[in-house]
Amino acid sequence: MKFNTWKNLFFVLRLLIGGFPSKFFHLKEFGEKLGKKGHKCKLVTDTDIFSGFPSRHLKDWFDNKTKFKKLISEFSPDAIFIDRQTNFGKAVIEEKIPLLIHVRGDFWAEMKEAKQMLYKYPPKRSLIWFKERVAHTCFEGANTIFPICQYLRNVVEQHYPKKPTSVLYQGITPENWFHTEGMKLKHPCVGLVQGAVVFKKPK
Repeated sequence: MKFNTWKNLFFVLRLLIGGFPSKFFHLKEFGEKLGKKGHKCKLVTDTDIFSGFPSRHLKDWFDNKTKFKKLISEFSPDAIFIDRQTNFGKAVIEEKIPLLIHVRGDFWAEMKEAKQMLYKYPPKRSLIWFKERVAHTCFEGANTIFPICQYLRNVVEQHYPKKPTSVLYQGITPENWFHTEGMKLKHPCVGLVQGAVVFKKPK
């Protein structure tokens, strides 16, 4: 099965979505939209299903993919959609299941910053090496890479020029927001809401 544009997602009958818990809000909404098209979607935390090495938990290093294989056997996905590059994605490739990757940020710039600011010493630098190796395997083995915007599409194509890419935007649905009493501000003012998982962003 080929996935060379975002429209191909709507031809998937059973889509397994594996992602980071903090992004479940968006991934759940994505799955629900596909569900309204008559497709079956299942959302899981990727590292809960299979983590592998490296991991903070020693037991994960020797995981024989029992949970992963059981999930695949029970759900029988036509394709698997992930929003980060982990050993879960590698396992998908090894099972020869079509892999779709949603890219939310400039992974390569983030790794460069991490090496310069956080992972300067050999033990931690080795973790970055493993992370980059896993990511490369995921990107190289993906059927299609879906950057969140055109800028990221250009970045991805610089690193993987032969890999099919297509922009898959992630918008904000106003109906999902709720009102709370905030602080008093002197207007005009500008506010910026974002995650702080990338070290350089909150500086």
